[in-house]
Amino acid sequence: MNKVVLNEGLQTIRLAAFAICASLESITIPSTVTEIDAGTFEDCHELREIGLHEGIQKIASNAFGRCTSLERFTFPSLSTRLGTITRAGQTEVEDKIDDVRGQIIERRDSDVFIPAVGVALLMITSHNWKRLKGILGRIGRLITYCEVKEATTLFELAVWKSKIDQANTNPINRDVYRIDIPGPVKNNILQYLNFRV
Repeated sequence: MNKVVLNEGLQTIRLAAFAICASLESITIPSTVTEIDAGTFEDCHELREIGLHEGIQKIASNAFGRCTSLERFTFPSLSTRLGTITRAGQTEVEDKIDDVRGQIIERRDSDVFIPAVGVALLMITSHNWKRLKGILGRIGRLITYCEVKEATTLFELAVWKSKIDQANTNPINRDVYRIDIPGPVKNNILQYLNFRV
């Protein structure tokens, strides 16, 4: 498989940059790209998979014109982050993602992607990208919420361990040294970070 991973730093993929690239089968767009111009991948007949990110502001309506083999759009960053928090035991986020992902975006385990059916819809008009971008943003916020929740738990454990390490008594009653971050503080942190999930 001829797979291309573009370098970070690239901001716009210009008009017809990969047009008629006969051997291109897979490409991953870096997180720095904000715009994909018209005809960028036009007539790439072997192109099967494109890795996107939710930060792309604009995808021209004919950016993927006549990509007859295109099977799916993937979202590697979201998938990696989702995999990390589900492996940490926060599996409840998967159900919440399933509630907001709509009918076009699919999830298998930690993989978030748009299958062949949705690919055709995305190829038709850039308006669809704006709608999908909103859904992907909500998924990203859910994942970030869980990441922050995990971080506050780790903070609590670190404070608890520190207090135990400072204890002079033997044997140590660990419960005496347990410190929880109060619920209102957690809520204020999340509100400060502007989470609306």
